[in-house]
This record gives sequence, C-alpha cells and structure tokens, in this order.
Amino acid sequence: MKVTQLTLHRNFMTDLDRLNRSFANANRQLSSTKKLNFLGDSPLGSADLVSITDQALRLDAYAFNMNNSAYQLKTAETALNVVFNTVTSIYVLGESAATDTIDVAGRKAKLLEIEALRQELLSRGNTQVDGMYIFAGTKVDTKPFMLAKVDPTTGEFVNKDGSGEAVADKNGKFLINTTTSEYYTIDDLDPDPNGHVIYLGNKDVNSFPIGDDVEVKAGVEGDKALMAIFRAVDGLIDALKKSIGDTNDKPAIDDALGIEDALTAFGNKPVNGVPDDTKGALKILNDARGVIGVNLALVDKMSLALGDRKLLLRERRADIEDANLIEVASQIGLLQTAINAAISSGGVILQQRTLFDIIG
Repeated sequence: MKVTQLTLHRNFMTDLDRLNRSFANANRQLSSTKKLNFLGDSPLGSADLVSITDQALRLDAYAFNMNNSAYQLKTAETALNVVFNTVTSIYVLGESAATDTIDVAGRKAKLLEIEALRQELLSRGNTQVDGMYIFAGTKVDTKPFMLAKVDPTTGEFVNKDGSGEAVADKNGKFLINTTTSEYYTIDDLDPDPNGHVIYLGNKDVNSFPIGDDVEVKAGVEGDKALMAIFRAVDGLIDALKKSIGDTNDKPAIDDALGIEDALTAFGNKPVNGVPDDTKGALKILNDARGVIGVNLALVDKMSLALGDRKLLLRERRADIEDANLIEVASQIGLLQTAINAAISSGGVILQQRTLFDIIG
C-alpha cells in the first residue's frame, strides 16, 4: 500500500506543533510561576479566577466599611466617655452648690464652672470625623447641638425675631408655624449663650454593610444619647440662676432644695461622691455607650471572619493559578527530549517513499 509523502509530512508537523506548544506553555509557566497566563490555558480555571476576584473585591469593600465604622465608633466612644466624666464633675459641683452653707458668691462661682463644662459637652456633642458630625444622625453636615434662646416661663425655644413666638418645645422638637403651616427650622432659632441646648440632627444613624447580610451602625442617635444630659445640665443651671438672682439684681432665692431637685434628672443620689448612673440621664448616656461597645464587638467579630475568608480565597487562587515549578521544570526536560526525538525520527521518515521503506 502506498503511503504518501503528504500524509507523513502532515502527521509529523501536527505532532511536532503539539510538542512545541506544550513546550512553550511550560516555559511560560516557569517564567511567570503561573499555570494560567491566557484564558485559553484553562477556560474553567479562568472562570473560577473571575469569581474569586469578584469575591475579593466585595471583601475589600467590607474591610473598608469596617475600618470606617470602627474609627467612627471609637471616636464616639471616646467622646461619650469624656461626656460621662464631665457630667460627673458637673454633678459634684451641683451637689456642693446645694448646701445651706454656701453663699451667693460661691454659687455664682459654681455656676460659671458648670457653664464652662457645658461648653465642653457641646464640643463633644459636635465631634466631627473627616468633617462629618458623628452625633447628627444622617444629617452629617449639620452641627447637631447649639444653645438657643428660650422663654423663661414656658421653657420653649423662641423665634429669633424677638416676638417670643415658640419655634420648638422644651425638648427641642420643632413646631409648626400657624401662619405658613410649615415647620420652623434652624434659621428661625435665636442663638443665645445663656439659652438651652437644642438638637438639630435626626434620629437616623448611618449603617454600613460589613458582611453578607450584616450591617453595623457607625454611631448612636445624638438626640437619644445626649439630649437627656443637656436637659439635666440646663435644668441645673436654671436652678442655680434662680438661687442667686439674675442680671437685673433680683433678690436671690436661697433655694438649695431647687438645686437638689434639678440634680435628680442626672440620676439617683451619689454613692461615694459619684452619681448613681442606673437612673436618669446618666443611665441613658451609659445605654448609648453600651450600644457602641456592642457594635465595636460586632466589627471585631466580622473582621476576624473576614480574615479567614480572605485566606481561603488566596488559597483557592493559588490552587488554580500557581505553577509547581519543580514539576514544570521536569516537564520541560521531558518535552525537550520528545521534540529532539521527533525531529530526529521525522528526518528519517520523510526520506522514505513506501511503507516497505519505513518497515525495512
């Protein structure tokens, strides 16, 4: 039977091309240390790598949110810790001003100290992170706490036009303007260093995804956490002012009992000089501190889980992508031998013209 030269040549070149492509691929693996250098190297493996990359990007987004949330939470935690210590100092000053032995001058001095400490509380309540107010709820561009003028009789916040018309109640809730049927706004308030604290944020808190179907609140409601404290401090300041008279030289009212009544808004009677923080405004403050602690613990827990997930992804990527260099080097040697043998035998085969020439 006649074996054509064309068939022999075609088979030889096909086999040699296959060996050369395998040899080139092995060399690419050796130089890049990767099994996959082109999509065609393994379509299934390439698809797995795309999936792994998508998962890694999602985990990176979770990590970013965790870092951002943790920073805001720790800043809020520090601020509220300072608030607690400052309020404790205010309470102690109020207690010392409530005794029958202190005179008007002494109470005036206590009043000035407490007003200065209230400014410290305002500063902490208006804490910012990267230009955002962390106790303003989702209104992060709004300064949440300010001192505004109040009606001395009703305790309501009044219009800055001097009409005495109430724009917000004594709890800082804005009222409806009966003329325009619209709510009053911050622009209607009259700032007053001798007024009461009002809250201008909202009751929402920004949340961030830190895991699959897991979100964390990056703070607490400023209104809920701090307004009870500010109302207690404002009440104490009002009681002290009443006990010493006002700027119009009204007769001072020696009202130690009124000061003690104002102190009850903070909590129960002090134990060893520290007010009982299981009641009143201090309890509300501590509840907020507890919420921050819980959220920080959640971030820590999810951070550990995230680290484990990233490690598994890296291992999966390595299994698919990384070449075993020892095996590749051995494969290159075998392929080189096979190529040399093919070329040597091919030269002999291509010189033959019949099957009998080939089989001798």
